[in-house]
Amino acid sequence: MHILNDFFLLNWQEDAKTLFSSIHDIDSHLEGFWKSEYEVFCDYVAIIFVCDPTNIEKFAELQTPKNAIKVLSGAYEVEKKRVQYIQKELLFFLKEKGDLSLNKSIQKRIELLRKEEIIGYEKARKLISLLSLIEEKKVQQETKIEVQKEQNLNFYQHSISLIEEFIQELSSLFDSKQKLEEIPQRIKKQEFSIGVTGVMNAGKSTMLNALLGEEILGTSVVPETANLTLLKYSKEQKAFVKFWDKSEWAKIEKNAQEDSSLEKFVAETKEFFKDEFENYIREDGYVMEIPSNALANFTSAKHSQKKCNLVSSVELYSDLKFLKDGVCIVDTPGLDDPVVQREEITKEYLSRCDLMIHLMNVNQSATAKDVEFIVDTLLYQNVSRLLLVITRIDSVKHQELEEVITYTKSAIFNRLKGLNKEGSFDAIISKLDFIPIASKMALLCRLGREEEAHKLGYDLEKSGILKIERYLEEVLFGADSQKVKIILASATKELLLAVSSHKELFEKQKELLGKSTQELYVLLENFQAQIKQKQKFLQKLKIQVENAKEDLKGHFGVLKNVAKNRFTQLQGVLKRRIVDDVSYEQRKNKKIPEPSRVETMIDTGVKDGLIDLLRDYRYGFKKKMQEVFESFEREYEDISLEDFSLLDSVVFFQNILGKSLLFKSTKQLTSAVNTQINNHAKKDIELLDTNLEKLFGLFFDDIMQAFEKKSEQINEAMYADFEKELNSLQDSLTKSVQEEEQMLHQTIKELEDSDFDKEKKLQELEEKIKKLLQIQEKILKLRSQSE
Repeated sequence: MHILNDFFLLNWQEDAKTLFSSIHDIDSHLEGFWKSEYEVFCDYVAIIFVCDPTNIEKFAELQTPKNAIKVLSGAYEVEKKRVQYIQKELLFFLKEKGDLSLNKSIQKRIELLRKEEIIGYEKARKLISLLSLIEEKKVQQETKIEVQKEQNLNFYQHSISLIEEFIQELSSLFDSKQKLEEIPQRIKKQEFSIGVTGVMNAGKSTMLNALLGEEILGTSVVPETANLTLLKYSKEQKAFVKFWDKSEWAKIEKNAQEDSSLEKFVAETKEFFKDEFENYIREDGYVMEIPSNALANFTSAKHSQKKCNLVSSVELYSDLKFLKDGVCIVDTPGLDDPVVQREEITKEYLSRCDLMIHLMNVNQSATAKDVEFIVDTLLYQNVSRLLLVITRIDSVKHQELEEVITYTKSAIFNRLKGLNKEGSFDAIISKLDFIPIASKMALLCRLGREEEAHKLGYDLEKSGILKIERYLEEVLFGADSQKVKIILASATKELLLAVSSHKELFEKQKELLGKSTQELYVLLENFQAQIKQKQKFLQKLKIQVENAKEDLKGHFGVLKNVAKNRFTQLQGVLKRRIVDDVSYEQRKNKKIPEPSRVETMIDTGVKDGLIDLLRDYRYGFKKKMQEVFESFEREYEDISLEDFSLLDSVVFFQNILGKSLLFKSTKQLTSAVNTQINNHAKKDIELLDTNLEKLFGLFFDDIMQAFEKKSEQINEAMYADFEKELNSLQDSLTKSVQEEEQMLHQTIKELEDSDFDKEKKLQELEEKIKKLLQIQEKILKLRSQSE
């Protein structure tokens, strides 16, 4: 935990690793105290955090620190080891809570201690910065489908309408309308994506057709959808097919050497297409626009032309009502797809989705593939909620449906137990929502064939499709939607800045009108000198921006090297675990480990390692950005840290790369490792060690290349955003100078005009300020509703 290390280096100039031999569980007493005595808790935490070698002796004589020690630990003495232990426990508690409002309350108290000169400015600033690096944990309340309030269903659209009203009101008060009008335009371009998964025959196509109200996707007893399909809104019906590029196909052929089903797939494809193969599989990838009614020719696994074998993904555009509000549906091929590359592309798309739906056929639910996907998604992909849709409920009784849900939960627990992560069971179950559906009955109702559904005892409500629609509406567009909160926070911040700047402008005008013409000419004369000063300031700022960019480039080079070392360490640890396990089994039981055990060791080892790497990379990213922006804040009083959205590294990473940084299937590696174990475990353990070194080396080389490529994406996007944000600040400062000068000239002109009614002008300005304050209050109310 980097925050822990940084804290003890800052406070005590000591390494946390040498101070503490192990990480103790957080005392549940802290949780209870925080909830029951929030204000006192924050007071005591701030006091404990500022305790260091320079003040500990003084603190030991004061009653308040003694009370803090007693309440937080049960001890009475303020001594070094006890204070350090409590500081460590509190840091872990705050990290686990991930509560930004709690952290801010503690930061405010640290600032008060600075003002009272208990600690210095530099120490306070560093402590506050350190606490701001603790990431927020997005905790969503359980979605209650049955008791949803109608007014919450359209919270997002309602908020957009309010923003448009605010802009209309503001436009009547000042001239700079264009920038304000861009806000709702940007909001309306936002995309909300829904990922739909399931094994073959789970009923994805039927459910989606019922949701869309049209038979747009093929359905059949034989699996139909063989490719990743993206459904998006467009007034014009159209479709685009993306074929594998040469490097992707080369990987498919390489993996086929270790997979008999994939080997058959490759051989069949090449034999079928022969000379035409090169027309589709090109160096940079080939994208073809096709009529939407020809989609089955390219996506159907049943189609005689076999073109689906060459297709990596499809984009289908339609004017369906469900897609109109920026909704994009990611329809995936079955989880049991033998083409690993397609699985990796699918996981990449799913990692960016705002909501995940997993379908399970009630007659074959909670298969090993289903359970593996559910656990993997909620354990490693940072998904806040997963909707499990149980399909074809018209084929079973209600009691059987309840048994399926119970069995699914039991299977999830057993899977977690096999991964030694059963402690995560409650957290995972709390993120699951179950909705049963009779998709075929829903589709009949949507296609105007209600009588057929009624004869079988179903209407639209009983089919379950309306429950799903209400769920999607609430989770995507409701007041608790994390994406909606982020969008509205950005929009309201921009509106409040516009209100604030124009309020200051109107107040400045009032102030100038209270001066004589002679005083204004003196101000104008002085202002010319100020302009030159501000121009120098802006030039200096520009140079510092360039220097900061170079500094960041150097830092990201360091992060890249750290990542390389981490990959090498992870590679060595995994290989050693496998070899040690093989040696133990041979020595004790005279046999080799079960292939499933080897698979679990590799899969969890790789995923846990990549999650840790991402966490550390993001921490390093945010810490450096904080340092850079703090240097600007110290240098220029017109700049505040609140101006920089880049400091929210979680949002930034998700915008650029989605929720997961990397996805690499371990199937081929596991297969190759098990082959090596079978061939050499009993005969030559050293040769096994050497061969595994090569296998893991090749595997991690691929991951490192993917990491370097994606970290470049992060860096390039960060440089662009960094420059854009600082340029925006420069433009804002330049504009304020121009407006001030223009205002001086205008006021002089008005006061020199004998017909000018000063009292009327002052009254108009007062009225504008009053209206701005009213609008500000409404914007703040909207912002509070979305926090």
